[in-house]
Amino acid sequence: MTTSSFHTNLEIDTEEKGQLLLRLFEEADDRPPEPRMVPNIDELIAKGKRRSYECGLTGFKVFPLRKLIRSLPSEELSAIISTFSCERNKDVESFLKKSAIVHEKRHISRTYLIFADDAPRMIDAYFTIAVSSMDVSGLECSSELRKKMNINNGLAQSYLIGQIGKRDGGEKGLGEFAILSAVDRIMEANEKVGCRVIRLDCKPSLMKYYAENGFSYAGKNKDGDLSQMVRIIDAAVASQ
Repeated sequence: MTTSSFHTNLEIDTEEKGQLLLRLFEEADDRPPEPRMVPNIDELIAKGKRRSYECGLTGFKVFPLRKLIRSLPSEELSAIISTFSCERNKDVESFLKKSAIVHEKRHISRTYLIFADDAPRMIDAYFTIAVSSMDVSGLECSSELRKKMNINNGLAQSYLIGQIGKRDGGEKGLGEFAILSAVDRIMEANEKVGCRVIRLDCKPSLMKYYAENGFSYAGKNKDGDLSQMVRIIDAAVASQ
């Protein structure tokens, strides 16, 4: 299960609103940043949040990429990122290895890495969250769904799950675990700044998968090659 839907020209109401929302994703992790040059990566990852969801997958932790950027030498961080491989979708792999750190530093998006408790140096899955506006001119969804999207001047503001994927050979259920983790983070930020739509773009072949995870088809993207799937916040329940 993979999706890749990042565009560098993300549109939002104002730059200030986008920066505020991205800071809220950071504040959702309530632990202070680790000091730079932490000598033991295993201990650092061990402090990550262990998440438990209805998918039944246990023994995995979600860790913010930004904390590794702050805490580790670049060589060690590069070695950890290099462990992720996704032959099913090379764009997902390429984003993590070539763009994720740049996007973190420029406050374009927040990336979260998922590690198994017994393998803290190998990335099992990851997801990336940003804020974006959605052009609704080509919507193909019901009028009921449109009403819930708070459309203004032809745009619907949304939280964007821009990247999501698991490594080759990753445990069954990791994709769903990553989706639920992403929604969880978004719901935490939503407590402070309102926005009603969670969105991701996927290949048509993955529409059924995301529908089974609470998303509804809204229409094609501008290029017509990806399906825009949305989930309305009041229908999404953050796991405790």
